[in-house]
Amino acid sequence: AEQVLRSVADVATAGTEAIRAEALWELGHLYYRTGRYAEALARLNALEESGGPMEVGPVAFLKADCLRKEAVALLREATRPPDPLRPQEPDAQLASAGALDGPEATQIRQGLERAAGFFEAAIEAYGDAPPRTPLDQTYERLAWFYRADCLFDLGQYEQAIASYTATAQRYKDDPSALAAYIQIASACTALGRHAEARAATDRARWLLKRLPPEALSDGRLPLSPDYWGQWLLQEREARPATD
Repeated sequence: AEQVLRSVADVATAGTEAIRAEALWELGHLYYRTGRYAEALARLNALEESGGPMEVGPVAFLKADCLRKEAVALLREATRPPDPLRPQEPDAQLASAGALDGPEATQIRQGLERAAGFFEAAIEAYGDAPPRTPLDQTYERLAWFYRADCLFDLGQYEQAIASYTATAQRYKDDPSALAAYIQIASACTALGRHAEARAATDRARWLLKRLPPEALSDGRLPLSPDYWGQWLLQEREARPATD
């Protein structure tokens, strides 16, 4: 499939702009799905520069998520404990790029900042042209969550809280809103606002209890409801009762 698409995408002739644009899109999507993010970005950029027809929302989302995935991979590697046998800190998986220094940190921050901008562009594009397919609906929903994730990983906790709050309100009946409230709690904790963190954790517990059984088994809620219930209980008990 890659060879056929490249044979079309790499040839620009008059009258074939629409066909070439479609090939560039499919090739970018193929690279994205197979984890070749730099190549996906190159093809999606070429699509934008080609002047051929394209849908702004999906292109902006894929460009954003390529940048996010690359930055998150670098962030995880940079915050990995030097001793693999040493227990990780409770929030090690939520380590912030804002706590890093050096050229690698600059690369991570720039990637996350660019990703947040493209997620914002995807959200605006879907606002102007509502998604028509289930895949587009998924891209729009993920754009809201991932924009907030980028702000969190940048250490911009105030902006992250605002973005997660808007996302949780927009998708209040979606199981993935649970993750937004948990991230709000983590961001509030990072700011020393423990009462707000406890309130967000309580909100997540309330959401978990009211979700219908079918919503808990469609793949949008990572791990099992029992796991989340136990985690939320431990998380609330671990936080100070007051600021």
